[in-house]
Amino acid sequence: MNDDKFYTCLEVVEQMLLAAKEGRWDEIDELEAVWRQAIRNCASNNGLSKQRIRQLLDMNNEIIGLIQQRRDYIAHELAGFNKGRKAIKAYNGRQ
Repeated sequence: MNDDKFYTCLEVVEQMLLAAKEGRWDEIDELEAVWRQAIRNCASNNGLSKQRIRQLLDMNNEIIGLIQQRRDYIAHELAGFNKGRKAIKAYNGRQ
């Protein structure tokens, strides 16, 4: 049973990581609820080895890094959009 809980956690985090690498952000959002439940079940497993916990945490940290990169990209794009909008407004104000 201990292995079943771990492999469920591993499967979900692998799905999330693949979705993040492929830019399927909506799918990550959907998988998060599954991940939370799986990790709760996994955390209740006192027999889980440090190596397995580290494996799950490393993959989760990689997902977080990819999400942060995406967030930064969107912030950069939004800043460019806002700058363009201000330029158009300023140009229209001169006419």
